[in-house]
Amino acid sequence: MKLTEGQREALERAQKGESFKVVAMAGAGKTTTLRAIAEALPGPILYLAFNSSVAREARTKFPNNTAVSTLHSLAFRNFLKDRPEMLLKFEERAGVILVKDIMEYLDLPQELYGIPRFGLASAVKATLERFLTSAEPAPTPNMVPGTLLSLVEEKRKPKLTAAVLGFTQAAWEAMRNPGHPMPLSHEGYVRLWAEAGAPGLDRFRTVLVDEAQDLSPSLLNPLLAYYQKGGQIIAVGDPNQAIYGWRGAVDALTRLPGEEVYLPESFRFGPEVAGYAQAILEAKGWRGPALKGLGGPSKVVQGVGLPRAGTAWLYRTNAEVVKMAAELAAKGYGIEVVGGLEATARLIEAGVELIEGKRPKHPELAVFKDYREFWQAAEMDPNLKSLRNLLDRYGKRCLDLVQEAQKGTKKKRVDYILSTTHKAKGLEWDSVLLGDDYPDSDAGEELNLRYVAATRARKVLDVRHW
Repeated sequence: MKLTEGQREALERAQKGESFKVVAMAGAGKTTTLRAIAEALPGPILYLAFNSSVAREARTKFPNNTAVSTLHSLAFRNFLKDRPEMLLKFEERAGVILVKDIMEYLDLPQELYGIPRFGLASAVKATLERFLTSAEPAPTPNMVPGTLLSLVEEKRKPKLTAAVLGFTQAAWEAMRNPGHPMPLSHEGYVRLWAEAGAPGLDRFRTVLVDEAQDLSPSLLNPLLAYYQKGGQIIAVGDPNQAIYGWRGAVDALTRLPGEEVYLPESFRFGPEVAGYAQAILEAKGWRGPALKGLGGPSKVVQGVGLPRAGTAWLYRTNAEVVKMAAELAAKGYGIEVVGGLEATARLIEAGVELIEGKRPKHPELAVFKDYREFWQAAEMDPNLKSLRNLLDRYGKRCLDLVQEAQKGTKKKRVDYILSTTHKAKGLEWDSVLLGDDYPDSDAGEELNLRYVAATRARKVLDVRHW
């Protein structure tokens, strides 16, 4: 296996026992680098994967001295499974906390400073989620949704903030109490694991942290404590692919110990695609080395009409994925939607019921008595806001769109693949078409989304909308 200069430097540093950061740009052979490091070091080694699909693939590639795990499965095995009462709290609801749980288990007022009970509960849920993934010992004012505070007069904002923080702390105490019926979330048991000293982490000589640009802050303190005890940390990531700041992720490459080693050579695509992606990096002020396309022949086109079969259509929003899936299915094409449409379809059906004045049975929307309540609460919940945007745009027609799209997914052949950029992370296709819903913005995370989408292409990148 021939390594690049950056890969050789990473391997040498690892063999010297150093802790350091690898800035691996899109398609730069990150897995190859990590596997070479794992093969060269004595075990035991822990490879922390970003999600379960990455972990499954990594288990087929890494040597026997390396344990592959996600953060959640590590915390589950070393903390939750040995605590039957807490495990039951988690399993009863599969780790999901809903607005109705906040309303049911907390003594919320019917109204506070003009904010109805459901709105207050939505704000507490959002604050709780931010707190659980943070490294803070208690909820802080900056975790309270600004959209909530914008609804009251300036003089009332401090008292409303204090009230939300108090309810959030109460929700956390109820969640961590084995005898309380408040469900335990995924992020809740990870935080409890971290507070318990991250048991299981110190069994490893070396920890490889993948996708460190999107790391949950709640893991930072355990990793830093592990390092202080003499553990070796090799963090790998790309700050230009940080796309989860909206849910509290931080770029751990700037906070973990050691120097940076750059891997700017991409083996996924050639110079043309690399040049397009590099222009995005320059627009966001990237000061690192330029992206180099060393893959096979690739081209950037401004296509007209339908692209080649097998093309992946990447969009910023779920709304555009559903719309285009419906349009392609109506024309008889077979489609695949990354992540599937089932969960989206159920939410859309419940949302349309609210529009029609009905009370939905869907657990996430059953708490709202009408669409107005849902609309207000969605301001404080990114997941609900995505659904709201879809419903606001297409109304009851959403049902027709998703039903049409589902027909396309049932065909035997797959002519086109559709995905949001978030779900396409870590995937690649020969041909990629960038959708028309990426905002023309110089905001860092928005440019990162376009960069991630563009660098999924191996041979053809269709930028007809740009």
